[in-house]
Amino acid sequence: MWSRLAAAVPLITLLWSAVACDNATVASAYDSLLPTADATECLPSACTPSGEAPEPEFKIGTNEAGLIEVAAFTEAIDQAEVPVIFGGQGAWMVVLAVATNQLDCCVERVNIRAQLATVDGSNVLGMINYRRRPLLKGDDGKRYLMNTWMVLGDEAKWKDQSAVLTLSFEPYGGGPILEKTVTVTLRKDSTVVTPAAPALRLGTHAKGAKSSDAFLELADGDDLEVVVDEGGSLGLVLATSASSLAAEVDKVVLQATLTSPDGSEEFGSSSWNDQPLAAGSDGLDYVLDLWMGFNESAMWQDREAILAVQLESVGAEATLKKSVTVTLRRQASQ
Repeated sequence: MWSRLAAAVPLITLLWSAVACDNATVASAYDSLLPTADATECLPSACTPSGEAPEPEFKIGTNEAGLIEVAAFTEAIDQAEVPVIFGGQGAWMVVLAVATNQLDCCVERVNIRAQLATVDGSNVLGMINYRRRPLLKGDDGKRYLMNTWMVLGDEAKWKDQSAVLTLSFEPYGGGPILEKTVTVTLRKDSTVVTPAAPALRLGTHAKGAKSSDAFLELADGDDLEVVVDEGGSLGLVLATSASSLAAEVDKVVLQATLTSPDGSEEFGSSSWNDQPLAAGSDGLDYVLDLWMGFNESAMWQDREAILAVQLESVGAEATLKKSVTVTLRRQASQ
């Protein structure tokens, strides 16, 4: 009887090893309960056609957007140029990829973290943190992570900038963490058509400013500062920028409202007639230093609000509209 049990042990061990490398069970929490697979099956050397242990490789790079074939992988070495594309979601992005031979054959998915920052570390340009990203197997014995997107934001912040790319990942479910850092140059993809500027932009600036250079565009989610005028009244300093007005238009009429997101409360409203346009150095038309007073009873502090503005050309049939969601903040000096 003991001889039969002894003979069964290698068979049991082999069956457990097969289960441990089963693709269907790798991402399962049950994996932690399974015996460790035989070392000859799950070493990097077992993933190469020759069976010889390769030199350790962990490369970070890019691929053409949308391609998941491992042949599309391009390594990003120090000082390499990395293309930035304008994605279908309406944002500037880089496409990241990884190639490595330092994962065992059982690993099918990884958790990945990556960051792009200015060389001095003062500004983070983009960051991602993804879990359970699938890997591809290459004929060269490497495992590939392809087509991983990182949003960068406004073009002015990254265009032609040197940036430090740091990327790390680990097997989903635990394992050795692989990490690498390279310095790259971010270039706008030459095949990308820059999106047209919005017909109307909303902004603000320091009270009393007369130059379009002071214009600060407002985007959804921005804070908007509530200030006090010379008479002690609360209000907002607003400005607009337009890109589609006829050349003969030199004055506009504007209306603005500031309401709670559900429309149940109005924090303020104003209208301005025959406002002159100021030509900016960027070729856009600006209206500056618009004062919107607050309703005296409005409970606005640290509240989210919708700012909606309508602009009509004087002497021409053109109407532009724009709205943004902002958070109202009291001026810091008050």
